[in-house]
Amino acid sequence: MLPLSLWNKVFTATAAAAASSVGWWMLDCPPSLYIYDKFRTLSSRPGREGSFHDKNVWIVGASSGIGRELCFQLAASGCTNVIVSSRSTDKLERVASETIRRYPRTTCHVLPLDVCDDTQLQQCVQILPCPVDLVILNAGSGHLSPALETSPRTVRNMLEQNVVWPMILIPLLLHSDFGVFRTSSSQIFPRIAVTSSVGAVLPLPLSSAYAASKAALNRYLGSLRAERPDIRIDIWCPGPVDTDFHGSQSAANVATLTKGTLADESVSSASVSRSRLKMPVARCVSLMLSSLLQTSRREVWIVPQPTLTVLYLQGLFPGLVDWMLSLIGPKRVALWRAGLDLYDPASWTGRRPTASLGTSSQNKNENNESDSTTR
Repeated sequence: MLPLSLWNKVFTATAAAAASSVGWWMLDCPPSLYIYDKFRTLSSRPGREGSFHDKNVWIVGASSGIGRELCFQLAASGCTNVIVSSRSTDKLERVASETIRRYPRTTCHVLPLDVCDDTQLQQCVQILPCPVDLVILNAGSGHLSPALETSPRTVRNMLEQNVVWPMILIPLLLHSDFGVFRTSSSQIFPRIAVTSSVGAVLPLPLSSAYAASKAALNRYLGSLRAERPDIRIDIWCPGPVDTDFHGSQSAANVATLTKGTLADESVSSASVSRSRLKMPVARCVSLMLSSLLQTSRREVWIVPQPTLTVLYLQGLFPGLVDWMLSLIGPKRVALWRAGLDLYDPASWTGRRPTASLGTSSQNKNENNESDSTTR
């Protein structure tokens, strides 16, 4: 029989393993970021200088969802100037008014911009109200349909709205004559943050064109980072955020994206998730901003379980993940054709009927967005 001291060690080790297992399933981002965000949140008190004190930030894609929440949280963290851009001037005005009302020490500038218009991209860079410390590229769009049923026009639009405009804007931002970025003793290099998607890392059944566009965006940013190590480029890869885009829609009512349809990444006017599989917007943005303060982090996954675990398995056991997706993919397509909520666990278990949301828009934010606008 084992001595009592050894039993105590076995029990302690077992308890630690169990606690670690339980803790792992609570994660919605890499462990180091999870802990860092907790400390940052606890240290954020009224009257104390925020993490982004005296910073100037330009957010492209700020009319709703993630972009809107970024504006609020940056202002709460002490930003001096926040410049907000998107196609919808009315929505930008509302975001700016709300920001100033909540945080009167922050100046919020409205700079309308259609990212699909090359001329506007260049003009906005030249007329920025002030030099900035950080540019956040958050505009994009998405579409749900099986890969073999996605129209050529949709494929081209996904590439233009998710990949092409950042590839045009980033060189303009770094053009020395425009003076977009300001230099200081604490930051001597340009800084750009981009909202991508876990679809850039993991295959997404029903979102083949969207996933391909985000993968292309990540590879472009990675190549640029390798060429110019003096530029800090942060890539955010969120998973499903609380947005209508991640809801449901019947196949008969799928809205085809046109060239003028664009919104902000991962939008939703609500910050309370309707499903445990989707992340609240406020939580997603908090992790995004915390990742900017980690000097060693360049690409971050922000996604609830079990998707986070699958992302780690993808690098270790790609064959296993392929097998898992071969089971999930057909089921996901079937639920979509039936008009069921793809992120409602009841849709997958069949325990209760889920109301069809076939009339909802599937255009996304950025991401990721539901309140899309039409040019």
